[in-house]
Amino acid sequence: MTIASIDIGSNSVLLLIAKLDLSLKIITENRTYYRTPRISEGLAGSRYFNNDKIDLLFKILEEFRVIIEQAACEKIILTATKAFRIAKNAQEVIDRIEKELGWKIEIISGDYEARLTFLGTTYPFVNPNENKAVIDIGGGSTEVVMGNSDSIIFKNSFDFGVVSLTERFFKERVPREDEITSASLHLRGEMDYLATRITGYSQVYAVAGTPTTLACIKAGIREFNESFIHDSVLTLRDILTIKNNIARLQPDQILKKYGEIVRGREDVLFAGILILETMMEIAGIPRIVVSTRGLRFGALYHSVGWDQKR
Repeated sequence: MTIASIDIGSNSVLLLIAKLDLSLKIITENRTYYRTPRISEGLAGSRYFNNDKIDLLFKILEEFRVIIEQAACEKIILTATKAFRIAKNAQEVIDRIEKELGWKIEIISGDYEARLTFLGTTYPFVNPNENKAVIDIGGGSTEVVMGNSDSIIFKNSFDFGVVSLTERFFKERVPREDEITSASLHLRGEMDYLATRITGYSQVYAVAGTPTTLACIKAGIREFNESFIHDSVLTLRDILTIKNNIARLQPDQILKKYGEIVRGREDVLFAGILILETMMEIAGIPRIVVSTRGLRFGALYHSVGWDQKR
């Protein structure tokens, strides 16, 4: 069986094409396509999707439709997150997607987003009793979820992401020291209680564009290679080194320095680093495992009944 799973995030849109062996409950082949329309741009202030961003989203979805048809997918899953939860004209976009593409789209809550991200990142559990934690830094929100094969122990959706944090605190092309201080204080105030939460976990995973981009930068590769960076490790020292390397660079300089792997997030990468750095420092996490999976995989697993016990 071949399934398409599309994750419409605040910054990126991801298409997963996966071939499944339903009897063995495994994916035998998969490929992901990434685009960065940043549908949430300006959303924090206006609460409306910009028409140009809507058109760009549909251009991408039309491109994905061709890929899906060529792959002869038997099922298409669409999930949308924070941006669609808060946009006042979200229903107009949903109706247009159904009318023009014939696709149903599910707007999921922050809690459900965390659950699916955990499932997509950790499935299958080799050791059912092992506790794991997953950090998902999105464009408009950040999810943290902890659990094992039997249950979700803790989950929370924070009301900040790389785009929303950038729009709120970083007004200059190069972040000023006072802006960094204000953003850091805000993040610490929001996440302070995590100091007593992420303890005793054998593995802490990080998914989405910030950690995968940082893993590429650490590896010295300029174009995204999913198989190369999946399950790679980032230490807090790695993250601080990259932060120091880009702190005084303008977005176009970051793009020139690191290449295609930062395209579409060169102006929000610093905010993502700050979120990840702050969380790791507060919770005492010395290293994270980078996963290239997450929500789109979790939505696929759920659609075929591969959910772990909850």
